[in-house]
Amino acid sequence: MEEALRLTGELGIPVYLNRYLKRANSIEEYVSDLGNIFQNERFAGFDIYEFAHVSRPTPNASELVPVEDRLEQIREKAKTLGIR
Repeated sequence: MEEALRLTGELGIPVYLNRYLKRANSIEEYVSDLGNIFQNERFAGFDIYEFAHVSRPTPNASELVPVEDRLEQIREKAKTLGIR
C-alpha cells in the first residue's frame, strides 16, 4: 500500500479509502478508520460504502431509517473532524 500511495501522490491521483462497513470488526473500528484517513494527507477521502448497513428507506421510500446507531456514530465522528 505504501508504494501505491507514493506513486499516486507523485502522479497527483486522488485516493479514497473504500471501507466496507460489514467487514469492519465494529462500527467503532469503522469510524476510527474515517478519522485516520481524514488526518492522512495522502488520501483524498473516505467512501461510506454499503450504505444499506447504515440506513435504509421506509417501505414507501419517503425517509431513511438508521440501522442501529451507525449513522449517528459516523455523523458524530464527522463533527469531531470538522466535516459538515
